[in-house]
Amino acid sequence: MDGTFLDSQMNYQRSIFRKIYQYFKRNGIHFVATSGNQYYQLKSFFDDYQDEITYVSENGALIIGNKQDNFCNEIPYSDVETIV
Repeated sequence: MDGTFLDSQMNYQRSIFRKIYQYFKRNGIHFVATSGNQYYQLKSFFDDYQDEITYVSENGALIIGNKQDNFCNEIPYSDVETIV
């Protein structure tokens, strides 16, 4: 998202995206937003489509689609203790 989809103001051309997104839907193409950002930050960019797209967030550690977790990778607490 950062530096590609979003501009330097952390925004994008919503009117253009709306047209592209409608094309995707008509043609059976599922949109996936990916980012190192946290899930809720990433989701906040897509007001009108929040529950229709899939999010690969937190550098791939959390994948959510259809309002449910599809994948969540956590570091075990014992590993955190070892690292600290």
